[in-house]
Amino acid sequence: MKKLEPKIPGGYINIARKIIESKIWDKPPLYTKVWIYLLTKAQHSQFKGLKRSQLYTSIPEIIEECSWYVGFRKEKPTKDQVFQIIDWLRKCHDSFHETDTKATMITTVKATQGLLITIDNYDFYQNPKNYESNSEDNNEKSTRATREQREPDNTNKNDNNVNNDKNILSIVNKEDVESLEEIENDFKNICHEYYTDFSIGRWTKDQWLVLVDKYVDEIIQEKRYLKIRKNKRKAYVYNSIKNIAHKHDSRNGPPNNQVDNILHYDYLADE
Repeated sequence: MKKLEPKIPGGYINIARKIIESKIWDKPPLYTKVWIYLLTKAQHSQFKGLKRSQLYTSIPEIIEECSWYVGFRKEKPTKDQVFQIIDWLRKCHDSFHETDTKATMITTVKATQGLLITIDNYDFYQNPKNYESNSEDNNEKSTRATREQREPDNTNKNDNNVNNDKNILSIVNKEDVESLEEIENDFKNICHEYYTDFSIGRWTKDQWLVLVDKYVDEIIQEKRYLKIRKNKRKAYVYNSIKNIAHKHDSRNGPPNNQVDNILHYDYLADE
């Protein structure tokens, strides 16, 4: 008997591949994020006074739900940015619907402390029957053509990116050749050298370890280590942690440094 695959909770929405050819794709990324957020929150069927395609929300809610993180710092769109996006979605744009070459994407009505938003043409775009199949003979060919037009030599481009990373690494870190694991461990060791300078009165040992792990992971994932010479890592880490500590203090007040007999922290030692 064939094993049933687990279901993904929360349902789904349909997004056309053609979105990469639409006007919203040429706008800043926040436009697409807000649009997808509205699509996911719209009712799939009538529920509690809301019709299919409708949702009740507010500008503060959109700001919060469409925020993002830069490292440990939470960034939020401004009210003006959200207003501009909502206003843009209300205007006419090119449509994939052959009978509606110009269409609005949403309609809004002011409600008590919020907005009642209707996704226009929701039934058309959320009906799988209105999409071509993913067979090789139709959709895939047009999609491939679009990709080739946008990225004429993607394979070579990716190879060049890899080569560029290698070149940067060889230029920036001429001192020696390190594996990613060695680079990661070096950054962590440098962080732990500043434990007594910054952690006392601010973070427990466990909190410090989590902070360091996230900080170093960010350096690796964003490839910032490629731009930092090995002999400059200590200064970079020190200033980074100093900045993190300053932000911590601005939210929580100055640290309690009234601790006697502070011992040097050995992060490898067991409790």
